[in-house]
Amino acid sequence: MTARAVLRSCCSRPEKTRKANAQLVVAAAIAAVLLVPTSSRAQQCLHGPAESQNQRARRDAAVRFLAQVRAAQALSQRERGTYAPLDSARNLRNLPVGFVPRLVFDRWSYIISVEDVLDPCGFTLFSDEHGLIYEAHPTVRSNPASSTPQTDESAEHADVK
Repeated sequence: MTARAVLRSCCSRPEKTRKANAQLVVAAAIAAVLLVPTSSRAQQCLHGPAESQNQRARRDAAVRFLAQVRAAQALSQRERGTYAPLDSARNLRNLPVGFVPRLVFDRWSYIISVEDVLDPCGFTLFSDEHGLIYEAHPTVRSNPASSTPQTDESAEHADVK
């Protein structure tokens, strides 16, 4: 059937039939959304209001790790006049499985983040030479199944000195 034939067929029907077809299309769209398995819809965040005790313990261990990094960096600054890479820090506990650290530093400043790569929402903790530790979720993240960005909660700030 050509596009012209479809257009003629659609537009030559009585108003009642077009209304019924529109309702059918809407019903089909709703059914398609409801039939998509929940695993392919937005996944539940590991950290936030519904956080389990295990995830809370992982997050708390990551916060303690950042506090230890802060102490090690302060010591390095006092002793050597510069900040240092993580592998030169002494007495750092291991990060919980799934948290990945990233440290950027120079002589005058540093910033460190630890991202929970197991969290579909991209939960991240970060800190700098000022000593505050922040919790954040990306404000926009890409859905791997689509090229359309999704908005997320904006960054939350938490002083956990």
